Amino acid sequence: MLRQLGGNAEIGPGTVLNDPLNSPYVLYVDPSIGDDNFVGGSYSTAGGAAERIELQRLECGYSPHRPFKTINRAAIEAGIITSKSFYARPEETADLVSIVVQTGVHILYNQMGAASVTEWQSGIVPTSDQLAAFNPLASGGLILPRGASICSMDLRKTLIRPNFVPTPVDELADASNRRAFFKVTGVGYYFGFTFMDKVGANFSHHLLDSFHFASQAELTEFYTKIRAAFGGPNNTGGISQTLAVPQPSEYEIVGPRPTSGNQTILTDTTTSASPYIFNCSIRSNYGIGGIFADGNRVNGFKSIVTAQFTGVSQQRDLSCWQKYNAAQATKWSTSYFTSYADFITTDPDDVRMNPKRRSAHIRAINGAIIQEVSVFAIGQGIHHWVQSGGEITITNSNSNFGGCAALAEGYRTSAFLADSNWNLGTLRVAANLAGETNNVRKIFLGTIATGTANSATVLQLQTALEADPSNANVPLNLARDGYSLPTDSYVWVENIRGNDFRAR
Repeated sequence: MLRQLGGNAEIGPGTVLNDPLNSPYVLYVDPSIGDDNFVGGSYSTAGGAAERIELQRLECGYSPHRPFKTINRAAIEAGIITSKSFYARPEETADLVSIVVQTGVHILYNQMGAASVTEWQSGIVPTSDQLAAFNPLASGGLILPRGASICSMDLRKTLIRPNFVPTPVDELADASNRRAFFKVTGVGYYFGFTFMDKVGANFSHHLLDSFHFASQAELTEFYTKIRAAFGGPNNTGGISQTLAVPQPSEYEIVGPRPTSGNQTILTDTTTSASPYIFNCSIRSNYGIGGIFADGNRVNGFKSIVTAQFTGVSQQRDLSCWQKYNAAQATKWSTSYFTSYADFITTDPDDVRMNPKRRSAHIRAINGAIIQEVSVFAIGQGIHHWVQSGGEITITNSNSNFGGCAALAEGYRTSAFLADSNWNLGTLRVAANLAGETNNVRKIFLGTIATGTANSATVLQLQTALEADPSNANVPLNLARDGYSLPTDSYVWVENIRGNDFRAR
């Protein structure tokens, strides 16, 4: 029975070849039965990964029967594993860690991290603050180092909720106040879980996204903390000061980008790979975003691949909606709503999501590239959004409800070499109709009768209109020039005693 549970777990000191229960690169997380205990040092200290067993593996995190409790602890362990010299082999890279998350509600400690960390003593049970301390100090979000992947067995039952949601304010012009659940690195794979709102929250999550890139500076900060917490004299776990640093595959997505567009053998590579988001979903009442890929945060091809990423992201927070009121100087305002009932019964043409508080599902900026297949967006302010040279290729995807299916804004900072040596002859843009007064044709129909009870649907004229012989519902002076008068047409009334008005 024990062998069925743990395998051929024969262990011994020294150079004896051991069976260490399972792969050293697979970690397990279960919020129901897990522990985040830390144990330093090794049971067997000789040789490489095949000959030694870290004491942590005999405690928790490396077995579905003795898992970690939080994804944060698993991500920290991924940084520890890939920074130990005896795990490194020439035929392998450091991008080997997979995190298996079990069904249940996972609370992600995604708040801003600490400026520094102290050395962890063996036997410590870290608090949520100690776990979150490894997050980036400036912007938070959980870093998944070395392309660490997260996979589950049930998309619907594996739920991830944030511990931190930014205060719902306007997005800054450079989007620098956006925050994330996960900050991903090259070669990562993310499968089979659902993002949901913070437990008990009743305010907008529009500044929170599921996935961001991790920058080189943030990774440097992360590994500095790994060295400080686990590379001291109390942790004889083999942390390498030279390995515990960012690797190019983490922040140089796919490979180096050609300098000035010049392709070389070094840029023709698959050294790294795009983070791959597959079969994930969002179920949010308050506008959680999907992918926010900022090309300024990474180098290389700056790409993310996603398939079957369904975002259902509603917005109940009325502070993110605006109502139109023509009688007010500020035509669009949040203050015009009196209640949720007022919001849902207002004419849709008079309602919009605040442009500075819009939610979005798939968004690429500053030259980032997203390739998506079978992505379904439901309810967001903008479903697919590119800015400042970002690109999205969309295949077999769908947009339902929400505000805008696709929007492109801005320009690249520079042109491709293939675009050089061209002269611009003409740039044609849509005319501003306000300036085209000479092109507006006025056709006089008649004068409204006085002393007659005119209503919103009937206008009594002093002289009846002469009908077109072939169509009694069209005035002859319109029919002569091929014009009709359908019921959705507007009639403009010039009122000499007050404001003009128009009506159907």
